[in-house]
Amino acid sequence: MMTIYKYLLKPQSVQTVEMPKGAQILTAQFQNKTICLWALLNLEGFATKRTIEICGTGLPLDFHPRVFISTVQDPVNGLVWHIFERP
Repeated sequence: MMTIYKYLLKPQSVQTVEMPKGAQILTAQFQNKTICLWALLNLEGFATKRTIEICGTGLPLDFHPRVFISTVQDPVNGLVWHIFERP
């Protein structure tokens, strides 16, 4: 059965998120001062690790390939963050 599941992201530049194989990342947004990622998935699928990257506006990036997920604005301090997945 398919469902939408929420993952809380840590405030760090690169992290690993474990989700079922084949999960489709939908978006990332702030919720209660935390960046959250939502994905459409089958909870019965085998777990895989996905690499998520959070980049600040104006900060340098290395040359890793990336897939854009979303841009989010911090409601507390107004900073803007760009969320990517590294394939």
